[in-house]
Amino acid sequence: MNARNEFGIRLRELRKGRGLSQEKLAGEISRSVDALSKLERGLSLPSFETILSLSKVLATPLGDLLEPFDQSARISSNKRSLQSQVMAICQDLDEAKLAIAVKQLKALKDGLVGHE
Repeated sequence: MNARNEFGIRLRELRKGRGLSQEKLAGEISRSVDALSKLERGLSLPSFETILSLSKVLATPLGDLLEPFDQSARISSNKRSLQSQVMAICQDLDEAKLAIAVKQLKALKDGLVGHE
């Protein structure tokens, strides 16, 4: 798999995980739907400015967009989608509510670790 395909797969998963249509995301990053579609299908690579815009709009660290794609370590698309949904929700929380959410997630994690 080449870099364009890897980037496209990751971008599509992040976009869908945030519940965004191609039209909505394209508008948010000031690109055409056709340009976004080409990125997701691995037909082109984005400019640095587009990568920065995608990172901001998707509330995703640059590293998550650019990390090498490792099929053996790849998490399921459902898990990535769920993680993206959590990130999107957290982005809308104020600092106090975000602190509560972190405590709740830690408690959930700690509670599940003992039951695995």
